[in-house]
Amino acid sequence: MSSKTIVTHIFPDLDAIASVWLLRRFDQEFDEAKLEFIPAGTTYKDEVVDSDPQVVHVDTGMGRFDHHHFDDRTCAAKLVFNYLKYEKKVALKYQSALERLIEVVVQVDHFEDFFWEESDNDRYEFCLHHLLFHIQTQVSPKHLLLKPYSLHCNLL
Repeated sequence: MSSKTIVTHIFPDLDAIASVWLLRRFDQEFDEAKLEFIPAGTTYKDEVVDSDPQVVHVDTGMGRFDHHHFDDRTCAAKLVFNYLKYEKKVALKYQSALERLIEVVVQVDHFEDFFWEESDNDRYEFCLHHLLFHIQTQVSPKHLLLKPYSLHCNLL
């Protein structure tokens, strides 16, 4: 069992989920990392973000994998992906597909999906980020924390 912990915000959005998935899928140090959920904008146990090498914050905490303190068109998943590429943890054969995935996550995180072709088409209601929104509005935070990442995706 890993002693690493990945921290993200309660009611994780597509960006947070993609960030966690990228770390768990491509960085062996995090493949069995514990997940912790905290209020957005806070840090785990109120510690200084990125001060503990065993704890990584994604999409919250204003650390290296949080984009909310940048003006750039980016997202937490893109920051994680760039780190994984830099550390050579993502095989070249996966990079093109992941770059496409990351671009969609950036678009969704910046509400650019509103401008997608036929944005009023109901097929978008079946996209993960829309399904998450509907789940979040129907379920209490306590129930959502049970194991939102228990589904494992081994597509890559």
